[in-house]
Amino acid sequence: MRRLLWMGVGYCAGLGSVVWARRQVQRVPEQMRQAVAERSRRVGDGARRLGEGTRRAAADLRDAVEDGRAAMRATEDELREDLGP
Repeated sequence: MRRLLWMGVGYCAGLGSVVWARRQVQRVPEQMRQAVAERSRRVGDGARRLGEGTRRAAADLRDAVEDGRAAMRATEDELREDLGP
């Protein structure tokens, strides 16, 4: 009778550990999916911010070049006026 009792206890413990292990293993893919989605979102946000910063820097550079060219033309015009005809 004791052997039958301990065999039943062992069976239940084994079955319980299998169920627990299966649940743990099934959680891993979902956790990985969530982690990958979060990381992808962060990388996408970073790339978007980098693109916006690059666009702003390019616009600032264009404005600076235009301002420099305008100043150059104005200076050239002044110098031509000073030289006369």
